[in-house]
Amino acid sequence: MTWQDSSPSSSIPPASTNSSSNSSSRSSGGGGGGKQPPYSKCFTDLSALPDGLISLKKSLELDGVALAIVNFAPGQGYTFTHSHDFQEEIYVCVQGRGLMQLDGEVLGMEPGDVVRVSPETRRSVYATGRLGGTGYSMNRVQLQEHFVLYVFGARPSDVEDGAPHYDDIPSWFADKAGIWERNQMLKERYDRMNVYNETNNNTERRRSTDELHRTKFMDELTRNDDGEAATTSSSSAHQLLVSSVLVDSERKKVLVSRSPGDPEGKGWEIPGGEVADDEIAEEALSRELKKQLGVEAHLESFESFAFSTTRRQSDGVQLVHLVYTCNDWFGEPKGLKGQEVSWLPLSQLKGGDASPLLRQVAAKIKPLLRHKANKKEVSG
Repeated sequence: MTWQDSSPSSSIPPASTNSSSNSSSRSSGGGGGGKQPPYSKCFTDLSALPDGLISLKKSLELDGVALAIVNFAPGQGYTFTHSHDFQEEIYVCVQGRGLMQLDGEVLGMEPGDVVRVSPETRRSVYATGRLGGTGYSMNRVQLQEHFVLYVFGARPSDVEDGAPHYDDIPSWFADKAGIWERNQMLKERYDRMNVYNETNNNTERRRSTDELHRTKFMDELTRNDDGEAATTSSSSAHQLLVSSVLVDSERKKVLVSRSPGDPEGKGWEIPGGEVADDEIAEEALSRELKKQLGVEAHLESFESFAFSTTRRQSDGVQLVHLVYTCNDWFGEPKGLKGQEVSWLPLSQLKGGDASPLLRQVAAKIKPLLRHKANKKEVSG
């Protein structure tokens, strides 16, 4: 796979936190000098894997090899292929059923199948799934089993040598509307990421390929059987809104913004916006952060944080507001819509200068900041 520098304590890495995952290592003494400890150990809750790819590189302090877990629900998979310059990989299917495309040839995969892939071979995977369940009841719930792969790679160097091929659409999505446009969006984001890496002197903020481009065909979640955007009869009476809490755990501050002069008296707000009919919430939030602040955040880096419901007085529409944390993003936030943008301490988010939503979630932000600060101290 296209490897990332992230730990399994990430909810689709690199920065999202999975409380069921942890890691530890034993130092051989001396400290410093980059010497590897005699062993490293980590725990990943295999019963609660997030969708996508989790790299174990950082949590196990891997140097000469790479290890990752790929987990897709049926109907999900990569919309493009990728290859490597040097890294040879081995894919081991441990659960579910799926397909693997290798230079145009498609192989079926089921538990026990092991495939070696040469560096230059273009590869991609897709979950076909099968019905799962236990017992003999005729009425038992039939669950779609996820497609899970363990991926091992030989790393001859620390150089990120994975190359995504966004113009190479795998066969399972070849006739699907919107895939080409989606891949072009990912390519544009990938190119911007490379420019960012080249101009950023802080190596800890550098981004590797897969951090932003683990992608599954999320439209399946918002489309009906006829391929049209799903709607409900009550859609006109509801409006879905999304916002994201972006924090600086070192300075213990939160990113907020407000309109110039704040003519409507809304106060400081966390960034976000409306969800379009053809979007899922995370897609809308990723779009809004880019449009409003110029920052890149992949939809799988969001974690549910809080929600609120209110009714708009002007027309009676019910507003459902979903608030997420964003565990991985890059770029310097700027007010691209003319809004004022600032990093403020939590103490300033509880008064009249904060929006009602921000005041509501402020109590939950304090333990979030503490948790992230503790994680950074441990990893440091």
